[in-house]
Amino acid sequence: MKIPKAALSLRDPGAATSVLFESLGETERQPKLDMTVYSGKIISDHWWWDNLALDLSGVVFDTDKFPILGEHSVDRRIAFSNGKPIVNGSIRFDPDKIVFLDTEYAESFLKDAAKGFPYQASAGTRPLSVERVNPGASVEVNGMALKGPGTVFRKWLFKEGSICVFGADRKSKTSTFNEDEMAALDCEITGDHGFFNGSQIKTGTKGVDKKELKEKHADLVEALRNEVKIEVSAVVDGLRADIAAFKEENTTLSADNKDLAKQVVSLEAAGKARDLKDAESKAESIFAEKITSSKVPEKMHARVQRGVAFNDFFKDGAFDAAAFAAAVDAEIKDWETDLGDVASVQGLGASGRGVDCGNEEKAENDLVDSMLNIAGQFS
Repeated sequence: MKIPKAALSLRDPGAATSVLFESLGETERQPKLDMTVYSGKIISDHWWWDNLALDLSGVVFDTDKFPILGEHSVDRRIAFSNGKPIVNGSIRFDPDKIVFLDTEYAESFLKDAAKGFPYQASAGTRPLSVERVNPGASVEVNGMALKGPGTVFRKWLFKEGSICVFGADRKSKTSTFNEDEMAALDCEITGDHGFFNGSQIKTGTKGVDKKELKEKHADLVEALRNEVKIEVSAVVDGLRADIAAFKEENTTLSADNKDLAKQVVSLEAAGKARDLKDAESKAESIFAEKITSSKVPEKMHARVQRGVAFNDFFKDGAFDAAAFAAAVDAEIKDWETDLGDVASVQGLGASGRGVDCGNEEKAENDLVDSMLNIAGQFS
């Protein structure tokens, strides 16, 4: 739970501050600060806590040294106490344990105090256990009766003492803290603490009940309700428009993604077709190069080519050119071995012996048919 940070700086109008100057010689004087930070009495009509009292039996000191500041500001360091404050019906620093600092704020404070400026004191606190007192009820604290509405710090941490120009802020928030500065209130709360969770509205020092507000200012409440409805309706309409625009954009993106997927599939198919065509062209080139340099007659080239299946060497979109070339070499070698020395036979036809030029083509065809019969390829 968050509360105004200024509500933790408790200025008690009964807390007094004075400076005594002890003579240390003819010209030197030693200042001593007599400072009561809390009188032990009830702080009436506090702007946040209503009637307020700090239970002296519940104060906690978690260190042996405590800062003394100006107006609870860490930038206005004046002195520090070398010991815990004295708790005896009030909370008071031991003057013999206070050490002044060499700061401009300390010097300014001592000059003003020497002239009799009426400074007051305040305590910086952090509540550990808070008791809320209902209106009309009362509780005992520090030997006194605190009447509700009010608050008692049953257990609390003393953090620092401050020298202030004014005492308790009572009905006003005026302090060195900005109104927007908030502090976490992490403590045990007993009694009526409705205003902490919003069932009451804190305005100045008076808690306004919602029911009372509706009864006394029905027109105002209705106007506020209508204004909130209009604002909420505008926000809802805006959200609906954003959702509709998001759905439309999502539909457009979905259609674009489908078109893109089709394009990808088309491109992949085109790429595969191109790869197949390139592989076939390369296979044709390898076969042509090897068959033309072989001894196999040209008319038998197509039959030799059918002996090497291209599809056996094109797998998963890749063509194994080296394996295909080796297979072509092996097929050609088988043909050359089965047909014998084709070159020498062709030489007989070329010599013209027993065959005139006019019958050269017929003689060659007869020779090819004879080779095919030998190889078992003729049909």
